[in-house]
Amino acid sequence: MRNVKAQILIATLALFLIANAPILAMAHAAQPAQGENTVVSYNILMESIDILYGENGAVAAVVNVVGGNVTVGFDIGDSAFQHLEFLWISFGKGLDWSRYIHKPLWRFPAGVQLVIAYRLTFGFTEDDAIQNAFRAAKIIGAAYGIDLRVMWEEGPVNNLVILIFYGLMSEEEFDTFFENHFSTILGNEGFGSYVTVQAIRDSPYARLLLAIFRDNEDINQNGDRTEFVPVVSAGFIAENAVIPDEEGFYRISLNNIFKRTGDITWNPASHFSVIKVKIPFPVILDKIESTPTNSSFPAVTGRYEYYLHLKDPSGEWEYSWPTPLEDIIIRFKPYNYSELATRFPVIAAKFYAEPYPFGGKQTYVSFVLEVQNIGNAIAYHTRAIIPLEKEDYYILSYLEKIGILSLEGWKLR
Repeated sequence: MRNVKAQILIATLALFLIANAPILAMAHAAQPAQGENTVVSYNILMESIDILYGENGAVAAVVNVVGGNVTVGFDIGDSAFQHLEFLWISFGKGLDWSRYIHKPLWRFPAGVQLVIAYRLTFGFTEDDAIQNAFRAAKIIGAAYGIDLRVMWEEGPVNNLVILIFYGLMSEEEFDTFFENHFSTILGNEGFGSYVTVQAIRDSPYARLLLAIFRDNEDINQNGDRTEFVPVVSAGFIAENAVIPDEEGFYRISLNNIFKRTGDITWNPASHFSVIKVKIPFPVILDKIESTPTNSSFPAVTGRYEYYLHLKDPSGEWEYSWPTPLEDIIIRFKPYNYSELATRFPVIAAKFYAEPYPFGGKQTYVSFVLEVQNIGNAIAYHTRAIIPLEKEDYYILSYLEKIGILSLEGWKLR
């Protein structure tokens, strides 16, 4: 039983690389002492937003930030965190998720839960791990103004000792904690900055997570398996997020969900920035607004994906969303089978060279992509993309640079 429980805890933490009557005093965080290390850094940064269609006009919003530079608010360099394998601390308010979604966002309780694990080595015993865990809980509690009480010790299993601590937190204290502490942990750039104080205060159900785990698999392939990877996540229910519109349509607006204004942007340091919207039934999609990256029948699959930024960690290539985004808006109405059976865009395309380079000498050759809509409905925002092998890309890029290749209406990205 102990082994199973430990495996569940470890597996739960891994998912986030894609998530005793204590007295609670919501004080401001103590100022870090000189020499303290309150930042966990990792040289790869990934961020994502998932919007899940719910019931009663609500949606669930989940923001994940993995890697980068995270200000955790406590001294991760303290000796209490020596031999640390992983920790996560969750914060929750609200219990009535079933009015809006079919399962809870994460299986974390309301209040505050700290799960912390140490790896036993020669000279570092189970008693040492327990002492470190209590000291770490005290350090974290002091930084966040929370009195954490131990609930459980598990181990040693596979040389891991795991302790679980818990603290009470009211909904009002949760909102205050987010404003004073967790918004700083999320950061002020990229998707983490989207989660506003107002969105959290208005939400009837929310969960926050800070996780730190050792890079045993050397994910960034730098040879260092001792460094830590930070994970910061926020999930909440947004009421009144599905807005009735004209002609039987409905609208889901990203800015409206997060109670924010401004363009949709990403963290400039990110290697992967994606926004996904999931509607669990077929719809008629108004493609005039916010065409997703996966533009092949998203209305049927119910998945709308916006890949805003992709960058190779080696720096060899980078992709960014090509046009400004004031907002991401999904405008839709329930799927009408009879209507779509008679009105549907059908795209036919062919790619060829002209003149065909066969025999003789050619001074030039034109590559033509011919696209035609042979259906009886308008196809909006059609984009043509021709994938290239890395070697072909470099050759074409060089030919364009020296003036031999002219790309009229095309861009190498």
